[in-house]
This record gives sequence, structure tokens and C-alpha cells, in this order.
Amino acid sequence: MAAALDIFVKLKHMKRSILHSLAVCFAGMCVWVMNLPRAAAQSAPVHFTTRVQSHTVDLNQPFQVQFVLENARHISAFTPPAFKGFQVLQNFQSQQTSIINGQVSSSYTVTYVLQPVRAGKFTIDGATATVDGATVHSNPVTIEVAPGLASSSNAGGGSTASTPQLPVPAAPGFTPPDEDESDWSQFPGLIRSGEDPMDVIRKNVFVKVNVDKTDVYQGEQIVATYKLYTRLQTTSDVVKVPAFSGFSTHDIDLPNPPQATTEIVDGKRYKVFTIRKTILFPLQTGNLQLDPVEIDNRVRLYILNKSSRHVRHGDPLEEFLKDPFHFNPFDDPFFDDPFGGGSGLTYRDFDYHLTSNPVTIHVKPLPEEGKPENFTGAVGHFTVTATVDKDNLSTDDAGTLKLTISGEGNLQMISSPTVNFPGSFDTYDPKIEDHFQKNSIPFSGSRTFEYVFMPHAAGDYTIPAIRFAYFDPQAKAYKQVETTPIVLHVTMGNRTASSPVDFSQQQILPDQLAPIHLSPLLWLHHNFSLWQQWWYWLLLVLPLIGVWLWMRQQRRLAWLRADEALWKNKQANKIARKRLERAGELLRQRQEKAFYQETSQALWGYLSYKCNIPFAELSREKLKHTLLQQSVPPEQVDALFQLLDHCEQALYAPAASSGDMEQVYQQALQWISSLESQLTRS
Repeated sequence: MAAALDIFVKLKHMKRSILHSLAVCFAGMCVWVMNLPRAAAQSAPVHFTTRVQSHTVDLNQPFQVQFVLENARHISAFTPPAFKGFQVLQNFQSQQTSIINGQVSSSYTVTYVLQPVRAGKFTIDGATATVDGATVHSNPVTIEVAPGLASSSNAGGGSTASTPQLPVPAAPGFTPPDEDESDWSQFPGLIRSGEDPMDVIRKNVFVKVNVDKTDVYQGEQIVATYKLYTRLQTTSDVVKVPAFSGFSTHDIDLPNPPQATTEIVDGKRYKVFTIRKTILFPLQTGNLQLDPVEIDNRVRLYILNKSSRHVRHGDPLEEFLKDPFHFNPFDDPFFDDPFGGGSGLTYRDFDYHLTSNPVTIHVKPLPEEGKPENFTGAVGHFTVTATVDKDNLSTDDAGTLKLTISGEGNLQMISSPTVNFPGSFDTYDPKIEDHFQKNSIPFSGSRTFEYVFMPHAAGDYTIPAIRFAYFDPQAKAYKQVETTPIVLHVTMGNRTASSPVDFSQQQILPDQLAPIHLSPLLWLHHNFSLWQQWWYWLLLVLPLIGVWLWMRQQRRLAWLRADEALWKNKQANKIARKRLERAGELLRQRQEKAFYQETSQALWGYLSYKCNIPFAELSREKLKHTLLQQSVPPEQVDALFQLLDHCEQALYAPAASSGDMEQVYQQALQWISSLESQLTRS
């Protein structure tokens, strides 16, 4: 009995030992499997790179630079570069971790939004980080900054719709709260479970066109403002600006880059960017439409993923699955944010295209009732003044009248008023000078018309009051303003209107106009006869002589071309000397082989034409025989062949000196000249 009990106790202890061994093995296998991602992450190399959206940007275009650390476990320090030539508008950080097929990958990104401060080519140095105790550097990048677009005033009736406006910088929106905070209800950029991201963007990002009035008179001022409203982190680019067809426009200068303001819309706080602000003046009546603006946006939305390590459920297997050294694999610091931010918050960027609603402006015609005869289209509120540079002048002087129209309204469309100068005054078209207050609303300033006049007779004269009519849209009536009359006293100068003028002796001052020559022209005398003048017959004969000379030359050329041998004989010297001129250029450039080749071809070509021997049949024996028949001395023939041999040897022999080349060039010229004179005499 005791033996049986002893056997039972031993079997029970053996079973417990086996179960304990199995549990230890199973726990060890679980720890090994769960540490596979950690081992994979430890073996993955660390990459530190610098990324940019584009290597070419506009001067007025903000852009992003990203410093990306991949597979970094412990990041203890990060130092950005100096960003020379750029202004830092904004910076933010993000982290992503993924496990795919047991492979763990992580990335930590630091993003800077930069604004160029001047055009040129700049190099952004790499950033520096300390990873696992080692210092790593990212790559430098080169950015080329092109000059930006400047807004301009358009008085001709519309702006160009194909020219995009300046890009809007990254809107910081409203930053998300910390992960440990429990109140996420007020954060608009969070995607909640089952929520459509596009619906979130539509509710929190929109563009709006504000006009101060939609029912106006023709020529009355309108202010149109285009604004981007956002509650999200957004980077926007205006890809199409409205075409203001039927309007004269004047753009208001805006800060560059656009500055954000805050507005409350339907109880919600928005960041607002003014994209464009333009003063419009309708040029025609009817219903005119302001075309929509189009904006491309990159919107960032956040997703909250609470990590399991933040919540403890008291799992009864927890103690069983804990490894023998009390190490929980999910407490590895690899799964933490390297800068302590946590890994539960991730984000996604979405592309979103915005288009504003078109706006219709109803333009009424100006009333016909009460319209003054001197009305020229001015709409607004104006005053007028007139001054002269001097009110005492002589008939030798020129005077200047300046008429200035000041006020608020369509100053760009005002034409010159009528000035009733005395009948004995010469006047000229006015010069226009504008002084507009560029960013004033309403549009204001002045336009000055400068008239130059010259009196011809002495006396006292009065320039009557100059009247200017305009339409006041607030009073809905036409109004008249006028200047005070201007009195001028004119004295007789050194010259009278009937006295002759000696143009050779008179000195014209810089500010005076040249006097008019009043004597009659020669061919207007009653006793003048054109056919009695010798130069008249000469002008008739000269064209006939020219035609006869041209026909004679053409006949001579035709006769020479009919006799090919004679024509070549005549042209031989001219062609040879042209080739020797090219050889002279090669001599000055010290191009040895080309020089000897050109000289040799000049000599052979001259002999072929002069001796009437086809180039393909040209040989030394035939050439020598022909030259001797034409009474060329034998020693001159021998000198020719020595010169040709020297040229051919120089093409294949070692380089000759510049003195030899100069001697060959002079010998070729002398030989051709000598032979030409001998053959001409014979």
C-alpha cells in the first residue's frame, strides 16, 4: 500500500514537472515570436534624408522641406540647418509606424514651411540628428528661386484668367490637442469612426467672394474680395483667377505671403486668408458675372489610435505570457515617439479642389435726364482746379495750363475736358499725368492735363472758366464743378507775325518752339518752269544710262559663258586669289595642314582654268608641255613644280616653321602674278 502511494506521488510530481516545462517552453516561444519585429527593426539600417516638393520655386511661393528619419530607435537630438536665404513660416513634426508581414518600419518627419526672401540659387544644408548615440546627417538640397509675379493695375477691361495668383502659405489651422487630453470634441481636424474625410473637409474649408454691392451704375466702383476660410491644416495654391470681363480693374496690394486673420462664421472660428482684393469699374450695362476662383488644397486630417499599452484589462494570462525576466515585449521603447509624443496620433493628407460661386453684378445705365453736354463719363465725386505757369508773357513765349481733377471714382476713365483758349492762341494736345493712391478704398487720387499754348498777338486775354461734369451715384444726379477764369497779359515780342524770319541767325531756346517758315516754296512761283531746269533732264537721262550699262554687262557675261575656255581663263586669277586669301587666314591661325592644302588647291585650280585642262586630266607632263608652248620660261616652270612638291610634302612631313609657311605663301602669290602678266602679254 505504501509502495503504491509512493508511486502515485512520484507520478503526480512528474506530471507537474512536465506541465511546468511545457508552460515555460510555450512562454519562451511566444516571447521569441513577439520579439521578431524588434529584432527586425534592430537590423534595419537608419536612413536620414532631406526631401523637397520641388527644386524650383517662385519667389512668392512658400514650400515644404522635410527631414525624414527612418528606422531610428532612440533619437536624443535634432538640429535643423540655418536656412540661409529663406524665412521659416512654420514647422511641425509627425511619426508613422507600421508592421507588415512581421517587418516593422518607422519614420519620424520634421517639416519646415519656408518662404524665399530673394531670387537666386541656394543650397539648404542637411540636418543633424543623434540616433542611438551616433550622429547622422541628411543630404543637402539645392533650390532655385525664380522671380515672382507682381500684381498690376488693369485699366483696359479685365485681367487675364490664365495667370495664377500667388500661392497661399500652409495654414496652421487649429493644432490637435495632446493624446492624453480627453476633450477632442472641439478639434475639427479629427476623423471619427465612420466619418467621410471629404465631408469633414467640406464643412471646414471653403472659399468665398465678398462684394460691397451688386446693383450699381455704369462706372460706379465695386470692391471684390476673395477669401479662403479654413479650420484645418491646409496648403493651398490658386490655380485660376477670375476674368473680369467688362470691367476696368485695379488690384489692391496684399501682404506677401498672405497673412491669416480670424473670423467667426456660424459660431465657428476660422483662419481667413485674403487671396485677392480688386476695385472694379463696370464698362458696360447689363448683368456682368465675376468668374469663380479655383484653388487646389492639400488638407491634413488626424486619426486617433489609442495604443494598448495605455489601457490595462487585468488579463489572467498576462502573468503567464510574461517572459521569465519580467519583460513585456509591448513596453519596448521602440514603439514610443522618439520625442515623447506617443504613437496614437497619425494623419493623412487629402487633395481637395475648391471653386467659389460666381457672382452676378447688375449694371444700370446712367440716366439720360439732366445729362450735361460736357459730360465725358466720370462717375464719383470730384473737384477741379486750373493754374498757369505765368500770366504775363510775350508773343515769343509758350505758356502751360495745368488742369487737375481730384476726387474718388473712376479717375482712370476721365478724358480731357474742353478748354476754350482765345482764337489767336496756338494749342496742342494735352499731356496726362496721374497720381493715384494705389491702396485707397474708395479709389482716389488725381489726374492732371497739361496744355501748352502760344499767343500770336499782344493784348489782355481771358481763359473762361473750365467746367467739368460728373455723375454722383450716391445722389443719383449729375453735378458740375468749374475753375475760376484765368486772365493773361501778352506783350509784343521781338518778332511780329508779318516780319520775315532769318532761320540761319535765330537761336531757339530749349523751351521754345521753332517759328514757322512763311515764305512761299520755290516751285510755287508763277514764273517757275520745271522743264527749263538742267537737273530735271539729268534725272530723266540717268535711268536710261543705267539700263544700257546693265544690258551691256549682261551681254558680255553671256558671251563669256558661251566660250567656257575663255570664261575660265578670265576667272582663273580671281578664283586663285580668293583661295589664297583663305590660305592667308589659315597662316595667321597657324593651321599648317589646312594652309598647305588650300595653297596647293589654289595653284592646281589656277593652272586647270588657265591652261584649259580639265582637273581630272591634269598631270605634270601635260601641264609642263602646255606652259612651255605658251612661252613660259623653263626655270619658272621648274619653280612651280618645286612649290607644288613642297606643299605636298608638308601635308605628310613633320611640322614646318611659320617662316616656311610665310615663304610658301609669298612664292604662290608671286608665281601667279608673274604667270598672269606673261600670258597676258603673249
